[in-house]
Amino acid sequence: MTGSWLYAGQVLKGVEIIALDHDYYFDLPALDGRDPWERFPLNSEGLLYYVRADGGDLLGCPPFHAISEAKAWVEVQPWAPITWDG
Repeated sequence: MTGSWLYAGQVLKGVEIIALDHDYYFDLPALDGRDPWERFPLNSEGLLYYVRADGGDLLGCPPFHAISEAKAWVEVQPWAPITWDG
């Protein structure tokens, strides 16, 4: 799912909700020698949903079990409102 918002009311920025079949954040601490975080369980479809902006890195929010949860999180951020595509 993709959408857009206006930075400073003028610059068009993109936001995406993407699905992954694993907990993206689980192994990140181990990459620099720390203990791994607690793993987020996958939903019944074997997925977690993440938010990223402008096609870049995932934003620092927890994963979501449903697109609707991720969308609700995006819509209460300071950079909202979002115009969703489709």
